Amino acid sequence: GLACDSTCSFDTSACSYPTAGDGRDGTLTITANVELGGANGAPRYAVARVAGSTVSLTSDPVALAPGDEVILINMQGSMTECSSVGRHETGVIASISGRDVTLGAPIAGGYGVGGSNANLAGQQIVLQRIPRFDRVEVLGSGLLRAASWDGSTGGLIAFRARVLVIEGGASLDADGSGYRGGVGWSVDGSRDGLRGESICGNPQDRVTSPDYGGGGGGRFVDPGDGCGQGGGGAGHGAVGGSEGYASSCVGAGATGPAANGGEVYGAPALDSVLFGSGGGGGASDDHSTQSGTGGRGGGFILVWTADARVDGRIAANGA
Repeated sequence: GLACDSTCSFDTSACSYPTAGDGRDGTLTITANVELGGANGAPRYAVARVAGSTVSLTSDPVALAPGDEVILINMQGSMTECSSVGRHETGVIASISGRDVTLGAPIAGGYGVGGSNANLAGQQIVLQRIPRFDRVEVLGSGLLRAASWDGSTGGLIAFRARVLVIEGGASLDADGSGYRGGVGWSVDGSRDGLRGESICGNPQDRVTSPDYGGGGGGRFVDPGDGCGQGGGGAGHGAVGGSEGYASSCVGAGATGPAANGGEVYGAPALDSVLFGSGGGGGASDDHSTQSGTGGRGGGFILVWTADARVDGRIAANGA
């Protein structure tokens, strides 16, 4: 250990804080509605292949450089294979050649089918830069928000900061940035609602049973106009609510299974990065009005800091 009397001092200007980062990306000050992305040091790329210590991307990594820290994560699986979703790890880029990004250490996790990297079929895997800020200040009514999940990338806020300041009235926000709800119908005629999106893909089908965590689609019946069923609620930390017909529709003869709510997934320890699921879309049954689209799930926020001063809001709720 170190000992010091009243006459000595230490120069801490060269000290670094491994968890909070080294401050190389400077200060990020937010006073308006701003998305965390490539413009402020957090570009994201879809992944085509993982092998050894190399990640191959589907586009040119023009905003990445050796020395950058990145997070590799399986964001979504397929309807038949989603056991690797939420798996993630961080690493530092050693070199870049074309679309191949090589990390300084072998990739430890398996991100594909059956936990292997040999087969990534149906898996949505992302490489995203982790900025290492000196300070992040979200001031006044400012909002630093996640990009919305688009089926390939988005939904994740991840950064390191020696100091994090969120003033009262300001927000760090991934609300509604996760999996998408079943889309409402805008065409004339009667249609069942689409199921909500979840960790096991985006089914885009008209089924009342849930897509794992995604809510089941609403069902239509035609005892008279206006009797489309609402979509099932999304699940994640709890089972989503099921949705039946309005009492007036039941009295008119509407029958059939409810649109079932999504299932529970994830763990209280939050050791997997998992978005909230989307709600099921409502059914259309009045031949003219668009049915409701299911709500979106919340995204995910990962922040490493040595000094957090939070009087505002940090949230990743559904919307």
